[in-house]
Amino acid sequence: MNQRFRLSVPVDASSVSDYQPGRGVKVVAFDAHGQAHEGAIKLSDSGKGSVTLGFDERPGTLRVVVGPEDATAEELRGLQTIQTSVSSRNWQGKPELELQPIVITSYYWWWWLLVSDVHDSWARHLPRRQPGTWSPGLRFGRRLVVVVDQRRSGGLYDDRC
Repeated sequence: MNQRFRLSVPVDASSVSDYQPGRGVKVVAFDAHGQAHEGAIKLSDSGKGSVTLGFDERPGTLRVVVGPEDATAEELRGLQTIQTSVSSRNWQGKPELELQPIVITSYYWWWWLLVSDVHDSWARHLPRRQPGTWSPGLRFGRRLVVVVDQRRSGGLYDDRC
């Protein structure tokens, strides 16, 4: 990595009930200009991993977002998911920072798996729709998940029925 500034982001999913290794996690840092700096990691068998993001210039304030590996940076920008902020003051006099581990809870881990599986399944089976139109909903117990055009909405919506 040849960038002058580096941000190390440890991720910890070790507390996820019934954790099964093999799924990846994406980490995206959005700078003050909205530019996305991203990296993906495969977590270890114990549910831990780390990614280092590089910056050519001092990045200033960052919003760091964690989500499923198959999500795009744009999807993660609008997704309600795990996030933290890095103040520009943290970079003063330092070319490298290491965050405290970002803990992934069971709620987010299983929600990400559900969203990924539903999105993959629907992408194969549902007809294409005009941008901004709603696709039929899929029920999970008392929950209704509705897919909308991701270029406008940022992904899946969940609503209690």
